[in-house]
Amino acid sequence: MRPFNNVIFDKYMLNENPYKDLREHTGLSREQLAKRLGISPDSIRRYETTNKPPLWYYLLLRVLAGDLSIFGARWVNCSIGQHAKLFTPFDKNAGYYPMDVNEKTNWLAARAAARVADMRDKMRDIEESNAALMFRLLRYENLQSRKNSGKVVPIFNYK
Repeated sequence: MRPFNNVIFDKYMLNENPYKDLREHTGLSREQLAKRLGISPDSIRRYETTNKPPLWYYLLLRVLAGDLSIFGARWVNCSIGQHAKLFTPFDKNAGYYPMDVNEKTNWLAARAAARVADMRDKMRDIEESNAALMFRLLRYENLQSRKNSGKVVPIFNYK
């Protein structure tokens, strides 16, 4: 099965029966698709002949054809190849199984979470040192005001 892209999809949409052509691109017969979906082949036939299928059927055909761009701009030109491998324009030679992608994204998420935790620890340390500095500053200002009011007599007078 060739990878599906929008150029191919646009070509199908110009045909007389685009949904039938798109289903045939997936390599599935009406009976096979109906069995996978748990609906009758007559429903598939009705969707294809009316040219007004439900949105879920349209989206499902695009995914089955290997087009992942319906999931957003980051998925444009990504495709699902044979044996359910995911191919991206960034790494065309190596396909990933869904579990590979899951592990990779989980690893990246764990790494990002660790970085966020480190940043929170650093922020907490900075806040604690700022609090200590503010306490010292207030104490200094308090002692200065007492000294200036004459309530506290300094032992040493540095000039």
